[in-house]
Amino acid sequence: MKTNFFKYIFFIIVILLIGIAIYILYIDSNKQTNNIKASKMEFNIINELNIGIAEYDNINPILSNNIYVQYIDKLIFQPLLDISYDFKIESSLAKEFSKINSKTYIAKLKDDVYWHDGTKFTAQDVIFTVNNLKNINSVYKENVNTISEIKKIDDYTIKIMLTEETPFFEYRMCFPILSSNSYEEGTLNSKTENPIGTGKYKIEKIEDNLIKLEISDNTNDIKIKKINLILKKTVKELYNALSKNEIDYMITENIGYEEYLGTMGYNVTQSYGRKYEYLVLNNKNKILSNKEIRKAINYAIDKRNINYSVYNNKYIISRFPLNYGSYLYNLERGI
Repeated sequence: MKTNFFKYIFFIIVILLIGIAIYILYIDSNKQTNNIKASKMEFNIINELNIGIAEYDNINPILSNNIYVQYIDKLIFQPLLDISYDFKIESSLAKEFSKINSKTYIAKLKDDVYWHDGTKFTAQDVIFTVNNLKNINSVYKENVNTISEIKKIDDYTIKIMLTEETPFFEYRMCFPILSSNSYEEGTLNSKTENPIGTGKYKIEKIEDNLIKLEISDNTNDIKIKKINLILKKTVKELYNALSKNEIDYMITENIGYEEYLGTMGYNVTQSYGRKYEYLVLNNKNKILSNKEIRKAINYAIDKRNINYSVYNNKYIISRFPLNYGSYLYNLERGI
């Protein structure tokens, strides 16, 4: 009897322990679920974002020489073709872009795109933009420097003829397109109060130190409804604005930003760019023409120490110009 009694007690204790364990797991699971929901709910209620811009010049994307304004302009204006995160060509305002021969291309445009003022996007807008780029000093001028002529075939088809064969010409078609109806003929003198685009955000108001963007009427999939561009004269003023919580976000290429911001109170996201520090060797030199010699020089350079002592570990060590992010580079195989 005693043996049976202890068996019963043992089973009861085991059942109780299992029940407690299940209850704890259930409670913990609920907490995790609630945390995830809270996180999502917190993201959903982000209605407005303040972004700081220093040394602002012009919101017109083909007139601005400020790289940070050009980043923002991608929210307002769209190109014919876009470049994906892994450097593949994607359609944007052009649904098709075909190479007819070494110096001729045909672009089929989307016929359901509208400018922020409600007018339709057409081939004339592309022609207007290209012709202006060829005649002004713009960061995008080189994109069109081999275009000899651009012709309208119909409202949604254009023909592009080049002066010479241009390798990877499609990658040059990533410049923003302007509305031909918004500017005086043959010029970039605006006829509208605010420049208009076809992007997900439109310009609501331009003031002395503030540009207000709001979500485009045809866009429903964006959580941030309004973006305020806070304009500062100098980068130092921009750092001060971030320190004082006047802005929520800024972009900088300065690897010594801690000198101005300290090391706490903000989050940092690092994006890899396309700037390189590298050696160019003369392969015609008798010694340097030997591949093994060049390899030896490469292995002898202490890249980690240079990155640490010169760049404060803010750069990455690259084996190849396309060694990250590109579909042309296989990370596993190293090619």
